[in-house]
Amino acid sequence: MKSNKLFTRSLIGAALLLPAAGMAADNLSYTWIEADYIVQDIDRYEDSGVLDNFTEDFDDGDGWGVAASIGFSEHFFAFGSYSSTEADFTFIDDTGLRIPQDEDVKTLKAGLGFHTPLADNLDLVARAAYVDIDYGDFDLGAAEDDVDSGEDIEDAIRDLNDDSSDGYQADLGLRAQITDWLELGGGARYTDLDQGDDVSLFGNALFEISENLGINVSGDFGDESSTYMAGLRYSF
Repeated sequence: MKSNKLFTRSLIGAALLLPAAGMAADNLSYTWIEADYIVQDIDRYEDSGVLDNFTEDFDDGDGWGVAASIGFSEHFFAFGSYSSTEADFTFIDDTGLRIPQDEDVKTLKAGLGFHTPLADNLDLVARAAYVDIDYGDFDLGAAEDDVDSGEDIEDAIRDLNDDSSDGYQADLGLRAQITDWLELGGGARYTDLDQGDDVSLFGNALFEISENLGINVSGDFGDESSTYMAGLRYSF
């Protein structure tokens, strides 16, 4: 039910862009490259009970990412991205000892998109992508004999060592050229990975410094993960 409400709200928000979209007539580019600083909050295991020994979930992670898009016909484009962030969490062993630990989270996306104009400065955009999320090796920083080897902890460590979650992602949204220096976009996104699925809202604001260079600020807000990004985009 909550996912349906998020999707409905996103469509309403996208519709609100329509009146404002008539302020400029600049074309939208689907060929660009971008480098980003990323802050990521992942709560996938928080309520699952799978990792009961972890007091903090993957949280407060930051890192970097690169993305690109290539338009190859009047209505289609290919896109992809790669990011590497470091997430913090705390492990508690059976003696009650708190052991802080960092974990690398790597995300790869590759897909195809379709766009069609609704007005001179407004596009409807649909995308679908393959998604792969990998968590780096888990290491308590102690010898194996120093750590309780109960089945619950072994399973948790094995999950982290081998945890490669792949799946797909699909989204629907709008891109609008509001002024000659500002582009806005937003919509709804559905992600289905091995550990579960999630519906999120996404949006971005591209501040165009010159004809080709801009500062892009974006976010993706879901129940199980949220991502915030800021970076430089060069459009062709």
